[in-house]
Amino acid sequence: LPLPGSFVVPTACEATLTEHGGTVLSLVPFREGKLLSGSNDKTIKVWDTTSLACERTLQPPAGVGSLVLFGDLLFVGLGDIGSIGEIMVWNTTSWTHVRTLEGHTSWVRSLVMFGDKLISGSDDQTIKIWDTASWTCERTLQLGDYVYSVKVHGDTVLVGLNGGKIEVRSLETGESVRTLDGHKDPVNSLAICGGKLFSGSRDC
Repeated sequence: LPLPGSFVVPTACEATLTEHGGTVLSLVPFREGKLLSGSNDKTIKVWDTTSLACERTLQPPAGVGSLVLFGDLLFVGLGDIGSIGEIMVWNTTSWTHVRTLEGHTSWVRSLVMFGDKLISGSDDQTIKIWDTASWTCERTLQLGDYVYSVKVHGDTVLVGLNGGKIEVRSLETGESVRTLDGHKDPVNSLAICGGKLFSGSRDC
């Protein structure tokens, strides 16, 4: 078994899950032995990681760009090319639709929790900070480019943009702290580990 804080790299593909009919854009570990996947085929699937069976399929009204869990709530960033982006909220105990957060005008590609706040990034070139107690949008930050990925680090929010830049913004003021250049194409994914920022892009 790996030591705490370490991991084992698989040496071979053990299984392939093939239920989705489109691109899988988000994966989230869910409770013990479960996995959630969201796709632009307009479905969310709940998988048992032991049997590798799909246990449940949710069908939101648009493609799924992002998923994030907060307690018993699942936030789902929606959108399709040319459509208005929404954030649906589902209860993961009853699997019922709780509400829909409206405000974005294009695909919601990234969601991240920061305490009890939800941060969403969209093709409408904005980040929105939502209060999950009042279900209201507290602040909107203008980025000037499509937002593909969002990650919180300390008192800053890191934003992966369509043009290949990673912008660092202050959570308190919304002001730009710095810009990281290096990618040539959209920055689709950001992760922080061991004091390092890892970024993944379409530039391969």
